[in-house]
This record gives sequence, structure tokens and C-alpha cells, in this order.
Amino acid sequence: MGSETNDAWLSDESAFSAIQTDEEAEEDDEFLEFALEFELRRDVLKSTETFDEIPSVTSSVPLLEHGSAGSWKSFGVLERNELYTEKSFSVFQPAEKCILPFPRPLENFFRPLDDFFISITQFTSNKILAWICDLITLCTAIEIIFMVPFALLALGIDGLGSEMVYLGLTTAVISQIPKRFIWRYRPWMVQRSIPIRKPKTSSFPSRAVCCGVVYVFVVVYAYLYYVNEVMKIEWLWMSLLFIVVILGSTFARVYLGAHYPSDCLFGAVEGILICAIGTVIWELDALGCTSCKDGKCYSPSGSDTQLTYRNLVDMSLWPFVAVVGASLIVTVLAVMKPIHFWRKCDRALGLLLPCAAFQVGFLCPNGSETGCSLAAPEMPPPYWAYLFAIGVPVILLIIPTVLKSKNYTLNFMILYSLTLGLLVTWRLFVLPM
Repeated sequence: MGSETNDAWLSDESAFSAIQTDEEAEEDDEFLEFALEFELRRDVLKSTETFDEIPSVTSSVPLLEHGSAGSWKSFGVLERNELYTEKSFSVFQPAEKCILPFPRPLENFFRPLDDFFISITQFTSNKILAWICDLITLCTAIEIIFMVPFALLALGIDGLGSEMVYLGLTTAVISQIPKRFIWRYRPWMVQRSIPIRKPKTSSFPSRAVCCGVVYVFVVVYAYLYYVNEVMKIEWLWMSLLFIVVILGSTFARVYLGAHYPSDCLFGAVEGILICAIGTVIWELDALGCTSCKDGKCYSPSGSDTQLTYRNLVDMSLWPFVAVVGASLIVTVLAVMKPIHFWRKCDRALGLLLPCAAFQVGFLCPNGSETGCSLAAPEMPPPYWAYLFAIGVPVILLIIPTVLKSKNYTLNFMILYSLTLGLLVTWRLFVLPM
């Protein structure tokens, strides 16, 4: 079977102890056979390094389900890498309310393919390969899309930055909906894969693959933003980039034991859906505020309609106030119980919503009674501007971790105020220099 870690066979000590102390269950011969074999394998594995060293035991054991009356009953046969009980992995159940289990018909439908691809993906246990998969996961982390809009707006790339604001918000919200309200045990939790990494959230769908699709879309969109004519060969590399990222992120997450292949399939579909919805929302916003891509959102430099710190009262005030107020209301509702939408709400909304407010308030001449907006910044931006554009959102993301506060509303208000204040100050006072 290859050199693999024995963690996949070592269930939680507390879970096994709970099984052992169930006197009623021990009266069942079938349970005793299961428990003895389970304990034998656990003891053997504690003294071995790889599966190759494990002595031969029975190839399959009954899967036991805890009945409503407290008795144990057999309801199927599990293969060697699927040894678990309902009771032994119930410790992974989420604490949040309003959660639906992943549909069992879908689980049964995808199970043969999932198990097959997991078995061929986890073909070996290799630290270097695990680090490569970790690096791929890092490159598809959702935190990246939290930072991109701020960086682009700070550099004065407002057309692309405005699109990324709405794409980022769409990604944050839509990718979390199934994660929050649909629970699927990760493969390592139910010992259907080797637990190289052990994330504790729902397995469905794969957000890494979803974000991988979104980030490739960002790269392609940014390229098309600056290139007017695209040759056929360029469409080819764009298509290949999508395929490579989807397959690469899928392999990484399955190899680490964090996802089923079916999670990755749904993640890719979700990513495509997010790109479509985010683009539509931005197009609707551009209809109301005009687009910065063609320069229509800017006022002529030195004109009476150029927005500066001297005439801030002429900004798109009421749309700005509406966005700020809606941001606070939405965030408070999202972090309140029983919704408790996401533990990253403070970071996601704290960095993305200020960018939306900035775009509506300072780059929307249609919302101003006098038609005022910022003047177009000089391109390309100075090299020192990149330090601010990249460094600030990274530092802002770290703040909630440093504060160690579970008051998500307070964290959001701190991040929101800092993000908006720094962005406005930078664009009014520093970047024009």
C-alpha cells in the first residue's frame, strides 16, 4: 500500500473510550469482535511506522451504527481504510445551528469515484509533496481576494479594482453559504483518506478549487484589461491555465486528505458561477456610477469638479453613507447567533466593504450633486506605492489575530475604519504627489 502515516488508523482516544464504556454494546458479539480488532490494529500501529509493517488482519469489519435505543447494529461492511463508527466521528459535528447534512443519495452516488481517486492520489506519503500541496493551498487561500481590491485602488488602477471589489464580495459570500449550511464530513474524519492535514470545517465544497478558478479569472481579466486584441494562441494558454489550476488544486486538497474529488468538482462549478455573478454586479454598478476602465469616472485634473480634501462635501455623499450604513447592518446580522455566518466575516467584510464605499463615494460622479470625483492618477504608479498597497492589507489581516478578540463586530469596525481611512488619505494626499 505504500509508506503512509499511521494516523489514519488511530481514532480519537476519547471516542474509543466512549465505545469501550458502553456496557450494553459490549454484550453484542458483533461489537466485541469489532472492538477487539480495532484495539489490535491501534496497538500494532503504535509500534510501527508504515502500513507495510502491519501484520495481516481481517480485510473488512462490520460498520456499526448506534441505534435509537442505545444498541449497536451492523449495517454494512467497510474496507480496511474505512474503519470508523458513527459515534467515533460524531465529535466533529459543528456547533452552529441551522445546518443540513450532505444528501446521502449524493454521497452514495459519488462514493465509488471519490474513493477510487483518493486511493490513487494518496499513492505515497512524502513530506516534500505535502509541502508542495500546502503551497498550492496557500496560493488559493481566500484571504488573497480580500486584499486585492485595496491594493489595486491604492495603486490607482480603479477600473480593475472596482471589478475586484464586487468579485471579492461575491466570492466571500457565495463560497461560504454551502460551507455554513451544509455539513459533510471531511474524508480524514471518517478515515476514507490519510489525514496529512486535518481541517475541522465542512468538506463541501472545496473553497481552494473555487478560489483557484476565481484567481485565474482575475489574471485573465487583468490581461484583457490592458490588451485590446487577443490572438488565438492567447486564448489557448488562458484555457490551459484554468485546467492546470483546477487539476492542481484538486490534487493538493485530495492528497492532503482535506477534500473528496466531488468537493473539488462542485468547487470548480461554484467558482465559475461566482465569476459570472460578480461580473454582472460590477456591470450594474458601472451603469450607475460610470466605468473607470474608459476613464469616465474621473474628473479632469485641475477642474472645479476634481474632488480634493478642500471640497469633500461635494463627493457622492448619500450613496457613500448608504453603503457604510448597510455594511454595518449586514455585518452585525452576519455575526449574530444563530446565523454566525463565518468566523472570517470581520476580515472579509472589514477589507472589502470599505473598498466598495470608496468606489461609490469618490469614483462615482453620477452620485454627486455637482458631478465631482477624483482625478485620474498618473500611470504607472511609483514603485514606493506598491509597498503601501501590498503591505497595508497584509497587516490589516493580521490585526484580528493579534487582538485575539472574539467580538467580531468590534474587529470589523476596527478593520473597516482603518481600511477606509488609510485608502482615502492615501488617494487624497499621497498618491497625487
